[in-house]
Parts: sequence; structure tokens; C-alpha cells
Amino acid sequence: MGYADAAAYVFGDAKQVGRLRALVCRKLIPHIRLGKRIVVFESADLDAYLASKRVEIGGGE
Repeated sequence: MGYADAAAYVFGDAKQVGRLRALVCRKLIPHIRLGKRIVVFESADLDAYLASKRVEIGGGE
């Protein structure tokens, strides 16, 4: 998938492409670079990225 689809998948808003590009530039999100400007994303990699950012809430016991 491309930037717009990946931004919608990760952030829930396709308009967040700039935010996604910043993560790619800093190599903080998994991506595949097919050329100097062509970047694609796999949904399995994005799922793993989102799972790694999950915050568990304690039981408070």
C-alpha cells in the first residue's frame, strides 16, 4: 500500500501523510523502499508496529 492508504490504516486519517513520511524518514516505522522516492508498506508490518505501541492498563489492585 502507498502513503495515503498506510496513513489511513495507522492514524485513521489519510491526510496524515506528512506524519507518516516523518516516521519513514526517521526509520521509526517499517517500510519497503523500491526506489529513491517509491515507498510501500505491508499491512502485516504495520500491524506489528501498532502492536509494539500498545499500552497495557494495569488492574489497579
